[in-house]
Amino acid sequence: MRIPKCASVFGVNDGLISNASLIMGVAGAAAGNSVILLSGVAGLLAGAFSMAAGEYISMRSQREMFEYQIGLEKEELDQYPQEEAAELALIFAAKEPVGLEESKRSGSGRQAA
Repeated sequence: MRIPKCASVFGVNDGLISNASLIMGVAGAAAGNSVILLSGVAGLLAGAFSMAAGEYISMRSQREMFEYQIGLEKEELDQYPQEEAAELALIFAAKEPVGLEESKRSGSGRQAA
């Protein structure tokens, strides 16, 4: 799985800011060095587990949604093959600068494959 650069930058930025704030708050309470260090490590672990759990749930729900959509398209393809071929031709025509007739030929060739 490839993580976009902006998500990585935001994640690192969020982790650094929240953990630095936690450490400064604990240090401001005049706690000892070992307490400050323990708080920083605990904050890092909590943030890492939280981000991992959130990413896992996000990817899982996205995968379930795509699997559901693929299932719907398979059912539609079985029930309405001509209409689906026409829909595919329109999609190709919208994405590629070719005519609708060329898209229909391209779509019907790909459907048979």
